[in-house]
Amino acid sequence: MIEHDVEVVVFVALMAEARALIGHWRLRLIAGSSPFAIYQNGRKALVVTGMGKANMAAALGYSLSVLPNQNPILLNLGIAGHPQHSLGSWWLAHKITDAETGKSWYPPMSLMAQMPSSALMSFSRPHDTYQFDTLYDMEASAFYEIACKFSNLELIQSIKLVSDNRQQSIASITPQQVTDWISDKIPEIEYVLSALQRAKDSIPPIAQEPYQTLIKQWHFSVSNAVRLRQLLQTWRLMTGEDFKWQACEAKSAKHLLKCLEQALDAMEFRL
Repeated sequence: MIEHDVEVVVFVALMAEARALIGHWRLRLIAGSSPFAIYQNGRKALVVTGMGKANMAAALGYSLSVLPNQNPILLNLGIAGHPQHSLGSWWLAHKITDAETGKSWYPPMSLMAQMPSSALMSFSRPHDTYQFDTLYDMEASAFYEIACKFSNLELIQSIKLVSDNRQQSIASITPQQVTDWISDKIPEIEYVLSALQRAKDSIPPIAQEPYQTLIKQWHFSVSNAVRLRQLLQTWRLMTGEDFKWQACEAKSAKHLLKCLEQALDAMEFRL
C-alpha cells in the first residue's frame, strides 16, 4: 500500500545501485508497483528504473503520478564513467547534457558549493571512449528534463559515482562493487539530502489564491499544475507578492504558463 507525504524520491537505474539505500532506510517494496519497482518507508521512496533515458523518463513520470507528493526532493543516483577520476569517487552534476540532442541543464549549486562537481553527458548507449573531460551515463538528462516538470529546480540533483575510466573498463564492473561504493557514500548522500531539505523549507508557500482559482478556471495536466505552482512560488520569492494573472489575459492554461514564464524572464531571473 502506498503511503502518503513522500518528500524524497531517489531514482536509480540498477538494483545494485539501490541495495545500499534500501537497507539503510529500511525501504519496503510497494506491492503492485509494476511496471517499475518502487520502494518506500515513510517520507522516503526509491525507484529502480532500468537502464537508459527512455526507462528513466517513463519511471519518473509513472512513479510521481502514483506517489502522493508536493514539491518533492528528487535525486538521481548512479554510476558513471570518467576519463581519469578515481573509481568510487562521487560527483554532483553541475551541467547535464544530452549527447544526442545537445540540450543542457544547469542544476542550482548554491547549497552545494563545497561539494565536488563535474559536467555530465548522457548517451543512449554505453560510452567508453572518454574523449571529453566529463562524466558519462545513460539516464541523467532524461531524469533532469522530466523532474523539472514535477518539482522546483532547487530540489533536483544528480549524484554519480565513478565506476570506470581509461584504466578500468566498463566490463570489469561487478554489482557488488557498485553496492559497496554507494554504501561508502551514504553519509555524503544524506548530506546532500539535508541541504535539499533546507532549500525546500526555505521556499515560501503560495497563497491558495490565485492557484486554486487558476486550477478551476482552466484544465491543467498534472505536470502543468506542478509547473504552475513552481512558477507562482518563484514569483512570490522574487517579488514578495502574488502574481497578478489577470494582466495576462490568458485564454488557456498553456498561455498562462507562457505569460508567467515570460514575466519571470523579464526580471532577468534564470529558472
